[in-house]
Amino acid sequence: MDDIDRAQQLEQSHRERSIKNARIAEGHQQNKIGDRIFCIDCDTEIPDERLEASPHACRCISCQESHELGWT
Repeated sequence: MDDIDRAQQLEQSHRERSIKNARIAEGHQQNKIGDRIFCIDCDTEIPDERLEASPHACRCISCQESHELGWT
């Protein structure tokens, strides 16, 4: 893989993240499959305890912390 390929992958990753963030900004949409809710950043299932504390959560705790710190 050369520098151009890596640059294209990085650009695609940024584009996908921007689209995801735009969807969230439009309505804080949760990523639901059936009755389960998954983190919009890492696609892991959000635990029931997190959803009990924050019913509209769209990120797992780890990703939410990173988001608040500006790392994502």
